Amino acid sequence: MSTKDSGTIRQMEHLIEENFGLWFVNTRAELRSKKLWKYTQGEYESEDSAVTTATTSTDTETSPPITKKQEKAMKDWEEKSQEAADLMTPTISPGIQQKLTEAEFNDGYLMLTRLQTILQPTGSSEFMRLSKEYYTLQFKAFKTVPEYLTHIKVLEEKIDATKVTLDTNNRTILCLSISLPREYQYLIQIWAVTPSITAEKARQMVLEASRQHNQALHSQDSARFFKAGFQGKGKEKEPCNHCGSTGHLSEKCWTEYPQLAPDWYKEMMKDQAKHKGR
Repeated sequence: MSTKDSGTIRQMEHLIEENFGLWFVNTRAELRSKKLWKYTQGEYESEDSAVTTATTSTDTETSPPITKKQEKAMKDWEEKSQEAADLMTPTISPGIQQKLTEAEFNDGYLMLTRLQTILQPTGSSEFMRLSKEYYTLQFKAFKTVPEYLTHIKVLEEKIDATKVTLDTNNRTILCLSISLPREYQYLIQIWAVTPSITAEKARQMVLEASRQHNQALHSQDSARFFKAGFQGKGKEKEPCNHCGSTGHLSEKCWTEYPQLAPDWYKEMMKDQAKHKGR
């Protein structure tokens, strides 16, 4: 949607389930430019304090009659609130519009409150996802500086909206989520759906995953070394000048250069030597 304002046209992106933060920033700017923002932040309250008069212990409290000034102020507020709702409505996708009531279409405050309720993500998993994106943001990923700065602002507002506090557990898991390599991504997915995960448990899971990963590499090295007819790439396809096997470069041959061999291979060769000596 495009709206004209003081000779300029501001583009307003349609609201869908995935872009509430960006839509909110743009919509707020548009409403502020038209002096309508305050009508989405609360219901009408009279500037004159309500006065109640107590007569006797058996009488009920009564409010003074509404003055013409107050009546006009209420009417003006309702009109401005509806104007704010009318401005937001064309920027909302049909799928989201179906979730709104008639009253919400006529009241900017009710409309925005409802949209925040159904679209603004909350919870630890959302906090972690947004924080990871926030702290790994790359300037080069954006075409312009304003786009870059706007995205930062949107992320900050989304993070605040989750209402999650960065305690010790969250801080540790956030650090792990940002810094762990790709082979540990399945752990991050587990943590995202386990709100009760603690920092200590997360560390234990990383240690166990590391142990399993090293065992897998060990097995792969063993299979690669002993598998007959193993085909390497490039020079690894050629027989080694030292042992005649394929699958490794001559300058990395464990037979010629035993100091390059992993510990498991050295132990295996010792065991073989013992058996030969018997």
